[in-house]
Amino acid sequence: MDMLLKLAIVVLVGCLAGRLAKTLKLSNVFGFVIAGIILGPSCLKLLSSQDLSSLGIIAEIAVAIVAFKIGSEFVVRDMKKLGKSFVVITFSEVFGTILVVFATMYFLFKQDFAFSLVMASIAAATAPAATIMVMRQYRADGPVTRTLLPVIALDGVLGVLLFGIAISITRVVALGAEVSVWQTVGRPVIEIFGSLALGALFGLALTFFGQKAGDSDELLVTTIAMILASTAVAKVLTLSPLLTNIMMGAVLVNLTQNSNRIFFSLNHFTPPIYLLFFTLAGARFDLRVL
Repeated sequence: MDMLLKLAIVVLVGCLAGRLAKTLKLSNVFGFVIAGIILGPSCLKLLSSQDLSSLGIIAEIAVAIVAFKIGSEFVVRDMKKLGKSFVVITFSEVFGTILVVFATMYFLFKQDFAFSLVMASIAAATAPAATIMVMRQYRADGPVTRTLLPVIALDGVLGVLLFGIAISITRVVALGAEVSVWQTVGRPVIEIFGSLALGALFGLALTFFGQKAGDSDELLVTTIAMILASTAVAKVLTLSPLLTNIMMGAVLVNLTQNSNRIFFSLNHFTPPIYLLFFTLAGARFDLRVL
């Protein structure tokens, strides 16, 4: 079957499943994921594993857009009002999760130290795309929402750092490799600050070109081009596209008075991208290993 026809079926089935989920008072994300499971290799096999691999770029675009939108919540004056609360929440959530998962894997399930450490560092990561979708569906706004998005962004920074450290420690423990302090901490730190610096540069560029854009269509095209370019450059430089796009959104929202115009125009582009992202994510579930 032609790939375009497969995508058409995925979009239509995902849309119907999302609508059914909303009728049942559930998040439409739940409907998208269930539709993906049904259409994927585990059930109807409309989408093969090879198809899912070739469509991986959709996930990259969706995560980049979500990160860009999260960055838009980092308004300096609002951060001052929040104070240290989101920092305390993030550190409690991240390190609490790591301790619980590591203790469970190592002491309860008797897994080896290296495996338990890596699983714990992975468990600390959050899913920003699902959070944004649910907030958008229910039009959530208030102190909890305004605190949650900075928490997600800071969690991404800690996730990059802690996963890099966990991998380095694993190499020492499991493989007996000699790893210096620089390899353990230095590389993750460079990845974080390099990503933030790159995002700041793209944020400045988007601020400039956004002010030159004529109408909303031109503004949307410019924004999408910058998001794709920042993601591509970050990958080439082995940096984090997530942190790069968060920083780009943060720089834009603090330097541009009418930044809402940019994010409003982006909202008209994202619904099919999000639908495909979650439906394809559901298709990747392998029910045989559960």
